[in-house]
Amino acid sequence: GSTQHIALHNDGFGYDVMFAPSSKAWHLEVKTTTRRGRLVIHLSKHEHEVGTLDPLWRLVVVGLDEAGQIAALATARHELMRQRVPQNVDATAVWESVRYELSPRDLDPGLCFLNASWTDDDDRSLLRQGSEDSESRFAWMPIP
Repeated sequence: GSTQHIALHNDGFGYDVMFAPSSKAWHLEVKTTTRRGRLVIHLSKHEHEVGTLDPLWRLVVVGLDEAGQIAALATARHELMRQRVPQNVDATAVWESVRYELSPRDLDPGLCFLNASWTDDDDRSLLRQGSEDSESRFAWMPIP
C-alpha cells in the first residue's frame, strides 16, 4: 500500500493522511495526544463537513508515550460526526470549529475500518487492538 501526508502540502482537503493499504484509499484526520485521562479534540468546520460527506474519511486518535512513540490507536465511530454536529441557529453567528470530548464508548480500538482486509494470522496488535500492551495506559482507549 501507500501513505501520503496530504496536509503537509495542502491543508484544504479536510484530512491529514491518505492511506491506501489496498485499492481503497482512506482519508484520515489524525489527532495525537499525550494526555492519559480525558480526551478532547478539535475539528474545523471544514474537517467536520468532509467527515460527514466523505464515506472514506475517518477520525483517528493516536496516544503518544513519553518518548513520542505510538502507544495507543483508536478510530472515532463515524456516526459520531452526524449525531453531534453543531447547528447554526442565527445567520449572524456561525460555528467555525467544534470541540469533542470523547470517551471509550465513542471509539473503536485500532484501525477497525481495515478489519475486513486482515487475515487471522496477521500479527498487528497495534492496528487491530489499538495497543501492544494488554491494557492501555490511556483512560480514553476502548477495550478490545
